[in-house]
Amino acid sequence: MPDVIGNKATERISRRVLLPLIIAAVVVFVAFWTIGFNISLGDGSTYSTPLLTDVLLAFIYIVCCLAVVTMFVGMVSGWRKRSRDRGIVNGIPSRLIGWSVAVGLLFILVLTFIFGSSEPIRSNGRLFDSWFWLRTSDMFVNSSLLLMLVAVLLIGWGKVKRFRKK
Repeated sequence: MPDVIGNKATERISRRVLLPLIIAAVVVFVAFWTIGFNISLGDGSTYSTPLLTDVLLAFIYIVCCLAVVTMFVGMVSGWRKRSRDRGIVNGIPSRLIGWSVAVGLLFILVLTFIFGSSEPIRSNGRLFDSWFWLRTSDMFVNSSLLLMLVAVLLIGWGKVKRFRKK
């Protein structure tokens, strides 16, 4: 019975956090696009400097920091809980699955960093030529695309597997 109560509490907390987060994101993005978005640089160029860029960046940094803190809190509580159940929950090797996901993600990040492009790019009239940051940004873009592809393939495989059982 404690698991059911714990799951309900977790679900309630999730709802109470998710709704304000979505509302805040919508308000920040709508404000960014509607308040002073088309302010030009004034030097005759076609580039613009949106007024609320700093607000948008601060919001993104805050959400990312909160996500990292939440991840670490979840990891610590998960480790404490798994140390009591020896890594097996309802016959499922949760510790093995967790480590496999972590090592797999690290492998994908390292692989996409190694094969990432370090070609200098020009954006908004400015040259970006730092090989580390170019490869890092390429790593995150390519890793995201690869993980989305893997997710779609696994969802399809699960649907096919369920269809075959019927």
